[in-house]
Amino acid sequence: MGDGFQVILYKKKQNTDINIVDNFAGTTQKTTQKTIQKTTQKIIDAIHENNRITIDELADKCAISIDGIKWNIKQLKQKGILTRIGSDRGGYWQINEIKR
Repeated sequence: MGDGFQVILYKKKQNTDINIVDNFAGTTQKTTQKTIQKTTQKIIDAIHENNRITIDELADKCAISIDGIKWNIKQLKQKGILTRIGSDRGGYWQINEIKR
């Protein structure tokens, strides 16, 4: 540079590792919620089509494990959305109306 001088300023780098972890956790949580909602809707739709559908059939139809179906059904029961009427073998599923 001719007759002048050059100044170089450095900005202290923030710890971005924390931000990356926070963003990842937030994204993972949102993705998990969407997946649960989609699975829940698939289960409700399948039961609406056939209220005598079995856990095994739900697992095949929703493409998740039997344990995954059981977990989702437990959540639906706890929320009052789903009720099992009768025995495991001879009973059927009832989808309850949700009061908002």
